[in-house]
Amino acid sequence: MNTPAIFIESRPVIFDKEHLYLVFRDSDGSETVIRGGPSNDNPLAFGNIVVEVDIPINQSEDTRQEDEKTLTPADRNSRQIDIGDRDARAVWDIMKQHATNIGNANLDYNAGALAQNSNSTIVSVLNSVGLDFNDNLPINKNSNDFPGANNLLFLATN
Repeated sequence: MNTPAIFIESRPVIFDKEHLYLVFRDSDGSETVIRGGPSNDNPLAFGNIVVEVDIPINQSEDTRQEDEKTLTPADRNSRQIDIGDRDARAVWDIMKQHATNIGNANLDYNAGALAQNSNSTIVSVLNSVGLDFNDNLPINKNSNDFPGANNLLFLATN
C-alpha cells in the first residue's frame, strides 16, 4: 500500500495557458480532485466560480480520459506537493473545507486581466494550508502559464 499524497496537476485550456487542479491519491490508489471552473462556458458571461470538492477524478471535469485515450498523471504534469511531516489526509480535509467555502461564496469567475478563476481557486486552497504555489508548480511549468495564479480569493467573514 502507498502512503496517501496530494498532487498538483494541469491541463491546457487556451493558447499556451493552463488550468490547475489538485488530486488526493489515497493508499488504495483511488484519486479525488479539488478544482474550480466557471458556472457557464460562455466567455461573455462565465458566471460564478463553481468548485468540485473530493470528486472521483473519473467523474470530474478534469478526468484524464480524453476521447479514446487515457492520460497518465505525468501527461498532466503531476507533482507531489511537499507537505512536510503533516498527514496528507488531514491537510486534504482542510483543503476540502476551504474549497467548499470558495464554492459557497458565489464569487464571479473572471478570465480577464484581473483573473479570478480556477487557478485562483487552487492557489487559494494551497494558501489555506500554508503552501506557496510557486514552490509547488506542476512539472515543467512556470507561474506565467496560469492566469489568475497571482490572485488569492478572499472570502467575506462574519
